[in-house]
Amino acid sequence: MPDGWDGPTLVGRLLAQRGIQDRSSADQFLQAPLTGVHDPDLLPNIIEVAQAILTELDNEEGRTLWIHGDYDADGITGSTILTRMLRQLRPEASVQIHVPDRMTEGYGISVAKLEEIAEAGDRMVVSVDCGITALEAATRAEELGLTLLVTDHHKPLQDESGELCLLSCLLGKNRDIFFPKLSEQLYLTSFSDIAERYIKYFGFEPYHCATEQEARDKSAELIKSKYWPCYFFKSDTSGEKDFEEFFTDKEILDMN
Repeated sequence: MPDGWDGPTLVGRLLAQRGIQDRSSADQFLQAPLTGVHDPDLLPNIIEVAQAILTELDNEEGRTLWIHGDYDADGITGSTILTRMLRQLRPEASVQIHVPDRMTEGYGISVAKLEEIAEAGDRMVVSVDCGITALEAATRAEELGLTLLVTDHHKPLQDESGELCLLSCLLGKNRDIFFPKLSEQLYLTSFSDIAERYIKYFGFEPYHCATEQEARDKSAELIKSKYWPCYFFKSDTSGEKDFEEFFTDKEILDMN
């Protein structure tokens, strides 16, 4: 618990797990003032990118600047914050958000939406929380004459990360970027395995369903028989890391 913390116990424990040790640091983290954010100049080429965005906002042809977000929590909030900021900077400009439908469009930058934007005569798209693996979308954007600016925190595709790191070292002016090494020799546990063990811990047996609707329809009948309906589906967030590594305080880590 952070020193001097008098708020909810659960919140205090979560703050302590993040390394926050005193009340002053906790207040800084929870209030998140703009004076506490990282210097935006740390982002390579940010000045050129910002100028390109402002130039497009100042266009006199009535074009719209599009923010292409993601459908998860950071994608939606990030898109909203960026859009509100741009509208405050240029109240007369047209700025719109597109968040893809998870079921019909899937994860990542929508090629169909890019084609729709280009057909309407607009020229710039800024991604938020997606795009690092969108090679098809980037190629299509270039063909359509669109300027695509990608802001994303995910990992490049596995077969490209080495080339990107090499190019960064050879061509980058500063701030080298390193991607974590991943070992396929580790003992891996899937989220579905964790879920099934959790279900068994409470005395139920997992019952695999082919669809979410099947799981809903059979839930009452199955639970009476000590079975728990499960619907596991393949993740489509290809930009995420392939797996997570967790360590205990008793393990010695090889950081080389």
